[in-house]
Amino acid sequence: MDKEKQLQRISADRCNSLVQFYPAALQEMPADAVAIVVDDNLIQRDTVCAAGSHMLYSFRPPFQAEAITRAQAAGYTVIGRANIGEFNMAGSETSWFGPTLHPQDTAHLTSGAAAAVAQGFAEAALIVDAGGANLRQAALGGCSAFRPTYGSVSRFGIIAFLSSSEQIGGVARDIDTAAALVQAVAGHDEKDATSLPKPQYDYAAAADVAGLRIALVEDLLAAAGAPARAATEQAAEALAAAGAQISRIRLRQAALAPQALAVMAAAEGCNNISRFDGVKYGYRTANYRNIEELYCRSRGEAIGETAKCLAMLGSLVLAKDNYEPYYRKALQVRYLVKQELDQIFTSCDLLLAPVAPAEAPLAADAAASPFPFCDPAHAFGAAATLAGLPVAVLPYGTAENGLPFGLQLFADSGHDSLPLRAAKALQAAPRKGGAC
Repeated sequence: MDKEKQLQRISADRCNSLVQFYPAALQEMPADAVAIVVDDNLIQRDTVCAAGSHMLYSFRPPFQAEAITRAQAAGYTVIGRANIGEFNMAGSETSWFGPTLHPQDTAHLTSGAAAAVAQGFAEAALIVDAGGANLRQAALGGCSAFRPTYGSVSRFGIIAFLSSSEQIGGVARDIDTAAALVQAVAGHDEKDATSLPKPQYDYAAAADVAGLRIALVEDLLAAAGAPARAATEQAAEALAAAGAQISRIRLRQAALAPQALAVMAAAEGCNNISRFDGVKYGYRTANYRNIEELYCRSRGEAIGETAKCLAMLGSLVLAKDNYEPYYRKALQVRYLVKQELDQIFTSCDLLLAPVAPAEAPLAADAAASPFPFCDPAHAFGAAATLAGLPVAVLPYGTAENGLPFGLQLFADSGHDSLPLRAAKALQAAPRKGGAC
């Protein structure tokens, strides 16, 4: 790596990929180290960690995320922090630092991690996926990504949003590199109550799908636009040619997953941002006469519209009279979704679907709605998120404007190697004219 050229490229970033860049870390990086970036809601010791929000513009924690510590111990060097939506509640259009633009077409949006990796600023990125959005942005940004079974990677040190579902994953230009990064940070952590007991994981997988039973999810195919649907069908044909058995399924209970996820995201997001009050750390208003004004003005001045919208909705669904018909009902739907998927995985190994109805969104369209779960694309990752399933995504197929579509492969909990095998097989397979 020519470090001087790399410094110049990152300094000239036109996409707003990174909210912080550490030139010294890049220059002093050992020759055998691997440069990575991390999402802005992963805490780093003595480093400003804003989670995309004005509220935390000055927050310098005295500790750091377990995933970052493990990555550094494995030979990865953190050279910057990737732009995310405020508190990871929506896309980068809600970030206090401004949106991240798509490297291939700056009229469209992507995530900071995807843009940084796609432009070659770093070999890989550690992301925090909430609701499937970060995986979706990675694939539509031209990258591959892997999110393991919920609980495989320590959540210690995440500035939390969707605590019961968000999981650290890896983004890279190929699925092997993404999986290697996740493997370096995965394993039990006693500091995290959601951590699974397995001490370490092996995500090495051969590009072999012979005999695998892969089901196309008809509901998500129907919800996608014709070009994205055609790209997914083409991927199914490539997997069949490689020896997989292809079938089709319809989700019944899982069709309710987007609504349940929206309720849970509002409730958990409301609880998680309640700690940001202008008292202990972060932004504090300059004008207040009492504690109520301190809270209200600090939050009103420093928290964005999307976070406020989610907080208000969360307060509503958690209210005494609404808890049973809304939040508890969402938990029940989650249980039914997991039950249905468990049953499906008795007769197939993998599910295949698009990650979104189309290519990456236009910046103008993404800014139109203050509530992110109104976006139809959230339906594509909801079921796998609620069930805590391992997911691999990759770009596949190309829209007329040259931007990639994306597809996802997900398996039952604990069967993380299966989506990786299929993703590797697709990356190795010959592509027809429309595939990227």
